[in-house]
Amino acid sequence: MNNQLLFAPEDQDFEEQDTNPIDAWKIAIVDDDILVHQVTKMVLEDFTFENRPVQFLGAFSQKEGYKLFEEHSDIAVCILDVIMETDDAGIKLAHDIREKLNNDTTRIVLRTGQPGLGIEEEIISKYCINDYKTKTELTSAKLRTVITSCIRTYVELNTLKNTKSGILKCMDICGSILSDPQYASNINEYSNVVLESLSEVLNSIDKNLAANINGLIAIVDKNSADQILASKSEHGSSGNYSLTEILPEAVQSFIENNSQPFAAEVINGDLIASMNKDDDVKCIAFLKWIPQIAHTEQETVSSYLHTMIKALVKRFL
Repeated sequence: MNNQLLFAPEDQDFEEQDTNPIDAWKIAIVDDDILVHQVTKMVLEDFTFENRPVQFLGAFSQKEGYKLFEEHSDIAVCILDVIMETDDAGIKLAHDIREKLNNDTTRIVLRTGQPGLGIEEEIISKYCINDYKTKTELTSAKLRTVITSCIRTYVELNTLKNTKSGILKCMDICGSILSDPQYASNINEYSNVVLESLSEVLNSIDKNLAANINGLIAIVDKNSADQILASKSEHGSSGNYSLTEILPEAVQSFIENNSQPFAAEVINGDLIASMNKDDDVKCIAFLKWIPQIAHTEQETVSSYLHTMIKALVKRFL
């Protein structure tokens, strides 16, 4: 493809993308020129980032753009025209996205067909506008580079946001459970509420993660039978299965060989956390992992399990 933006024929019909891939990055094109929509889609139609395609959302005015953002809170990038129904329609929409909708993660790229139009630095800073290009300078190569950079930043911002939310939820749940006398005398009740509350931690990170938790909390003792204290989903009720039936061999090997006071690791997609009471007795928490989440979010879950099984060992073992 030529490095310049090649405009499609004027008689080409414009159609909204009717597919809705679950894992696609959403890109909003807000411009009153139908050719801009066509060319942008043409240039980015085979674009992928981290093996995920893009989904295009279109709007032709400030009002339509606002409605688009009301309906889609997970837009990664907005390519926004400055001049539409008014000379500052794009600036007003950027303001509404940031201030009215409290959306601080979508990356906004202002694009204008007026080369001499000056956008004050104060406006770019105030509304967290991430790039500003004229339509003539934004070649296909540059557009793909801008989109890559914007999506990468979008991912990083969401990871930080989710991690912060997860940490706050962890602190709240840990404090609540540890201060409740109901869970101070029964190890099984304590273990069950720790596992149940993990759904809330995961939900605070990503609402799609908490739906199906497969996991358990157990005591591993070299001198006696292992004891499953709490379990969820495919592991059935406590005591229905042995750990050797449930845990993958790699996880069993990790538990057996770990000599650290506390260790947590993701092994083939499964999370295992282990707390040593002494050389013979360990408390473990195992999660059959849900779709991959970022490393920092894994650390949030590990921190929660660390706090709760450390308290279990101290209280009951």
